[in-house]
Amino acid sequence: MVQITYAISRLEKLPNLKLILIGYDVLFPKYISLACALRNITTVATQERFLLTWTPLQSMLLTHYFVFGKRVSEELKNNDRCEISNIHEIGPVRSDLLKACFENDCDMEFSGYEKIALVLDFYSANNIYDNNTLIANNWKNNNKFYEDIVALAKIHENILFLIKGKNHDFINNKVFKVVVKKIQQQKNIKVITNYEKWSPYKCASMVDFAIALHTSLGDEMLACGKPVLFYDYFGFPTSFFDYDDYPLIVHNFSALKKEVAKILSSSFLSDKDFAELRDNYYSIR
Repeated sequence: MVQITYAISRLEKLPNLKLILIGYDVLFPKYISLACALRNITTVATQERFLLTWTPLQSMLLTHYFVFGKRVSEELKNNDRCEISNIHEIGPVRSDLLKACFENDCDMEFSGYEKIALVLDFYSANNIYDNNTLIANNWKNNNKFYEDIVALAKIHENILFLIKGKNHDFINNKVFKVVVKKIQQQKNIKVITNYEKWSPYKCASMVDFAIALHTSLGDEMLACGKPVLFYDYFGFPTSFFDYDDYPLIVHNFSALKKEVAKILSSSFLSDKDFAELRDNYYSIR
């Protein structure tokens, strides 16, 4: 109550304020949202992350909310922690930037392979104290991910696997010494280290499919029509959302091999099912 009163007092000093554009939806303080509602100030936000719709902490108080698609809209309308006056289904807000990358000529640096797979990892902590606070992206889980990618690369030597993350600190972490050596010895695995040249969207635009520990870039790639497999062997994202049983989530290495084989044989999803998914989840028609 104190925070709401304080927010109202601050807003009263801006008598001509009619509209607030929110930069990051889930980080906008709820007490300010309530204060805006009490002051009849319009609040407008775009959805940043598809998956957060299904997390227990999801709560919204907005006038206008521009979201990914129908599936999100339905969930928000049934969420008693959300009070949204107007929901607009527009797809990922930056999908046009990713599509623009598709239109550019493909970089020839990684030519010579039949297919290119983008491997989206989780960052790793640099010390044991930080690592012990992590549930999903701890050293054990991340090491398994790299080991399985190496095993997959050995099976599919005609595919280039590009590992791309927020950083590449893991290659200098002694915990990953063994698997890093395997990665360096495997000719069809490359770790992206030049982030100025290889932006997430450029990487996504030049590959044929992705294998990811869940990331919003995966949803953006799906929206643009590229197959993505979310590798979930520790309960994320399945514990929140299972993508309605579409074959986007694999839980073990055997399933990963099977679904990659389907992607390579063009039997991953039918054109009809993929179109339905993109329409329902990401408003791509």
